[in-house]
Amino acid sequence: MDISWRGDKKFELVDVLTALNKIGFDLGKPIIIAFDEAQELRKITWINFSRIFAYIYDNLEYVRLLLTGSEIGLLFKFIGVDSATSPLYGRYMHIVSTRRLSFEESVDFLEKGFREIGIPISRQAIESAARAFGGIIGWLTLFGYNCYMNANTCSENIDKIIKIAVDVAKQKIENFLKSRRSERYRILLKLLTTERSWSEIKSRLEDMECRTINDKTLSDLLTTLLDLSIIEKINERYVMADPVTKNAVKELLD
Repeated sequence: MDISWRGDKKFELVDVLTALNKIGFDLGKPIIIAFDEAQELRKITWINFSRIFAYIYDNLEYVRLLLTGSEIGLLFKFIGVDSATSPLYGRYMHIVSTRRLSFEESVDFLEKGFREIGIPISRQAIESAARAFGGIIGWLTLFGYNCYMNANTCSENIDKIIKIAVDVAKQKIENFLKSRRSERYRILLKLLTTERSWSEIKSRLEDMECRTINDKTLSDLLTTLLDLSIIEKINERYVMADPVTKNAVKELLD
């Protein structure tokens, strides 16, 4: 659906949403408005999306919102899931979380995908991808897309597709580091290419800086990396979120 308007009359978003609600009513089924990587909306500071979403929830019965995001911590903070001051606080939402797939599930995911689009990819290439991408659905999907675009490259040179994924991860990390003043993020990322406990991280960071680091300061740094899904916390230990991100950090910071 395309939306366009002409003339000097002021454009009112509420009017568009109301019109969409009427279309849904006439059709007898809701209109879905989807935002991919919705956490990026937080950068548009002149629009209060939380209030708009709350208006839709409260007033437009035939409009549904679908928000997706790879940086789930930032997405939850953006919409104010746990903030009593957020216009969306207390509203019902259905959360669908993806998880890391096992090796067998990754192979099955790729095989079914290739079967659906009718591309013959060797079992060896599929298993290599399942190992390389660590069960992360986003990376597996990237692999599948590149195979769809060039099946020969997929079967003959999987390393090329792995490099594409690593380059994507490197760009994300580079953009993040450019946006942060603290050089400690660089040190933390290098440290976390190896799995470590909170106390190990603190000790290593203090040794490198030759000074004591406040507990809250370190916790805030780690929380930021967790929110961005660059690292993950498993059994009270911190580590890179996946093999692709780990390789990207090594290439970028070593």
